[in-house]
Amino acid sequence: MAAMGSGTANVLASLNLNCDFVGSGSPSEVSRDFSKVLGDDKVLFPRAEASLRSIQKGLAHPDNVFDLVVYSTRELVLKEQPKVDVLVFTSPSNVRAYLSMFSPTVDQHCLAIGPSTQKELENKGVKKIVVAREPSEQALAEAVMSL
Repeated sequence: MAAMGSGTANVLASLNLNCDFVGSGSPSEVSRDFSKVLGDDKVLFPRAEASLRSIQKGLAHPDNVFDLVVYSTRELVLKEQPKVDVLVFTSPSNVRAYLSMFSPTVDQHCLAIGPSTQKELENKGVKKIVVAREPSEQALAEAVMSL
């Protein structure tokens, strides 16, 4: 068992499933470190339908990677823009969904969980972006508090 970050590892531990590898840092760093642990072994990635497959793409042996789509996300329609100071985006699909309805106001800060989410915000024209130091709940909380 492996997890991208400590949040996923903690949930697995609560189900009495222990991880042999817990990644930290950017997806490219996690991919590099996981490749070393994985070696020539085969690996299954349960994932979202819209996953960017950032970690899978960086593994040393792509033929040993198997993907299993286990969920898809759907957009909720909001009638009114939330009156908040910070918008926290945890995936590129979050960015696309929110920005299909609203634009950030000049007073709002946009926070991205990682580089893929940051890139999607930039592609949508958002300029004022704070990126969490790593893709974890703790790093997101620290980034929000820094604002």
